[in-house]
Amino acid sequence: MKENIKRLERNQDDTRELKRQLKEMENKKNDFEKLYKENHQMLRDIEIKFELEKTEKQRLESTTKDLHMELKNIKQKLQLLEDDKDSLNQRYMKLKEERDHHGNVSNKNS
Repeated sequence: MKENIKRLERNQDDTRELKRQLKEMENKKNDFEKLYKENHQMLRDIEIKFELEKTEKQRLESTTKDLHMELKNIKQKLQLLEDDKDSLNQRYMKLKEERDHHGNVSNKNS
């Protein structure tokens, strides 16, 4: 009988230890699930941020391309204006020379 009592006490101790271990494992499992959820949310946030940055980068690349094309067009127009200016200056100089020459011829005839 004493031996049965000792065996029962050992069984109770074992049962308590198993319950304690089970509780510890449940706590660890809960901690792990919490960390998993936090990490999953962080990953989701990073993915969203990445997509936003990707979209912004594409927008900026498109804007840069458009601005580059606009700058190219402006440079072409500026070159045309420079060419027109040179042409007008040449015409002005020619007309001035003709006027001066005509004025000199008129002064000699007078």
